Amino acid sequence: TLTIRHPPTTGLHIGDTKYVEVLISKPMTTFFATVIGRTSVTLNARAVAGPDESSGCVYALNQADTKFPIELDITGNSGTSISVPNCAIVSNGNVTVGSGNTVDAKALDVSASSCTSCTGTITSTTVQSYNVPPSPDPFGDMNQAALFGTSWTCGWTGVSFPTTGGATTAISGTGPAVLATGGTSYTMDPGVYCGDGSIAGIRIGTKVNSPSPPGNCVPSAGDDIITFNPGVYIVWGGGLNWKHSCVIGTGVTFYLTGTVGAHDYPACGGKVLSTDPPDRFILRAPTSGSYEGLLFIQDRTQGVACAAAANPVIADMLPENMLLDGALYFPNHHIKYGATTTSTGNYTILIGGTIEFLNKATLNSNFTGLSSGAPVKRPGLGE
Repeated sequence: TLTIRHPPTTGLHIGDTKYVEVLISKPMTTFFATVIGRTSVTLNARAVAGPDESSGCVYALNQADTKFPIELDITGNSGTSISVPNCAIVSNGNVTVGSGNTVDAKALDVSASSCTSCTGTITSTTVQSYNVPPSPDPFGDMNQAALFGTSWTCGWTGVSFPTTGGATTAISGTGPAVLATGGTSYTMDPGVYCGDGSIAGIRIGTKVNSPSPPGNCVPSAGDDIITFNPGVYIVWGGGLNWKHSCVIGTGVTFYLTGTVGAHDYPACGGKVLSTDPPDRFILRAPTSGSYEGLLFIQDRTQGVACAAAANPVIADMLPENMLLDGALYFPNHHIKYGATTTSTGNYTILIGGTIEFLNKATLNSNFTGLSSGAPVKRPGLGE
C-alpha cells in the first residue's frame, strides 16, 4: 500500500506544502515467527522529501556550442575573481581559467575531459571533476507563465526630476521608456515596458557621468540616478539598453520577453541586455515571496533558434561598478559578465547557454538574507 501526503501530516514538516510524505506498507510472509503462530507481518517505511540547497551558482548549459566552443570562459582581463566556496561552477562543455584569474569554489564540474587551458589559479579546496554528465537547467521547472503571465497590456509610470534637486514631473507611456539623463534623474514604477526588436523597452542614458567612483550613486557629485521601485518589470520586446547612469533598485525583478510581430524580441546576434561603463548598478532581487532571488529572467521560449547557432542572443552585464544580489537567468543566451572597477554582492547566480567573464567579476554565495535560502534547489531527503 502506497500513501502520499502533500503536505505531510506527521513529523517535522507537518503542513509545509514544500514537502511530500510517502508511506509504504507491505505484508510479508514470516519464516521463523511461524513457530509462535505469526504467519505474516506488515513492514512499514516512511520518507519525507523537499527542496534542498543546490550545489551550483554558475551554470553554462550548452554543449558543443558552435559560436562559443569554450562554454565557460574565464580568460578575460586579469583580476577576475569567482568566490563561491559553498557552490559549484558547472559547465556542460569546456572551461578555461586564464592567467591572473582566480576560482575559489566548492566544486568545478565540467563535462569535458579536461580544462582546455587553466593557467589561472584554482584553489586547492576546489574539487575539480571532469567527464561529468551534463547538468539540467536548474530553473527548468520554473513556471514562467504562472509567475509573469503570457499576455500583457503596455503601460508604465514614473517621475522625473532635476538631479540637483527640484520639482518632480509625472511621466508615463505605453511604449518604450526612454530615460534621457544629463541632469535628470528618475524614479520608475513596476509595469509593462514595450519595445520592439532593436528598440529597447527601457533605454537609459545619454550622459557620461563624471566622476564615477566605486560605491553608491551620489546626486551631489552630478550622478544621474534611475531608481526602480520594488516589483516586477515586464520588458515586452527589445530588451534593456542601460548606459552612462546609476541604476538602483531593491526588491526588483526584470522579465524579458517578446511576441513576434507585436513586440519582437532581439534578433539572433542582438542584445537583450546592453550595458557599458561608466554606468553603475546597485540591484537587489526580492528576498521573499514568489520572485525571491530572481533579478533578470529571460523568457526561455525566446531566442531558442539562435541558442547554439552562429549568432546567439547576447546579455551584456559590463558596467563600471556593480552590486548585484540575485539570479541572472539567460538559459539559451551568451552572457558577458564583469565590471571595469568593482563587482560584488551578497550572492550572484549566473545561468546561461554560454558564459564569458570579462574585466573584474567577483561572485559570492551568501544566501542568509533570503527567506528560503539559495534560489536554486534540488530534491532532498527531509526525514
